[in-house]
Amino acid sequence: MVEIDLSVGESIEYDAGDRAEQLLMNNRLTLDPSLEFYVNENIADIDKALFVGAGVGVASKVLTSNGKEVINIEPITSRFTDLETNCASATNINKACSSTSYSGTMYYFDNNKSGAKLDVDFGEGEQAVEVITVDSLDLTDLDLLVITTNGSELDVLDGCVDTIADNPDMKVIISWTPDLMDNIDDKIDDLKAQPFTTYKIIHWDKDTNAISLRNQYTGDFPDDNLKIVEQAMVLME
Repeated sequence: MVEIDLSVGESIEYDAGDRAEQLLMNNRLTLDPSLEFYVNENIADIDKALFVGAGVGVASKVLTSNGKEVINIEPITSRFTDLETNCASATNINKACSSTSYSGTMYYFDNNKSGAKLDVDFGEGEQAVEVITVDSLDLTDLDLLVITTNGSELDVLDGCVDTIADNPDMKVIISWTPDLMDNIDDKIDDLKAQPFTTYKIIHWDKDTNAISLRNQYTGDFPDDNLKIVEQAMVLME
């Protein structure tokens, strides 16, 4: 494990053996700047947040360091250990999430556990995991729900129906990576079927670290943006 000071103003521990995270940490001192700087800019409006696929807890620590209530869910045991170190004051849950509860398997490459996927057989590593739904947690008073699960975000959302209904003012952010999706057109239809009225790509300016929001399904940003982006964080309200 190594400790690093990030550009968002937090110090965290992470596994330098994870090639993807090591590259990002060294090159730009951040893992997912769109998410991390969005959270940082909106601290005043976030008192309670849930992170599904919390990883080592970079964005989560932005909130816990400011006294906010955070629930983290992370399935990979080694990453969960770092998460507990980085976010000791949070409620940390070593499980996975999907549309239903069952016993599943996480698969990954040993040098890229941050890319682990639920029940997608690849790589040389695997780990049995308990899978739950977000709804099973019966959470209320949530201001923010973040889902970053390497392609299964919409499955996780299918297990959030009651949570979304019970937290009408909650903002939801999901990671959107077309290369991890089987049929991008179907996935966009599934996304638009969610009970939200706006879908905005969170844009990070690498020169200023400022965040802007690009409203999708409008004249300026049509549906095609979600087909062609390499990766994006999508804010839904």
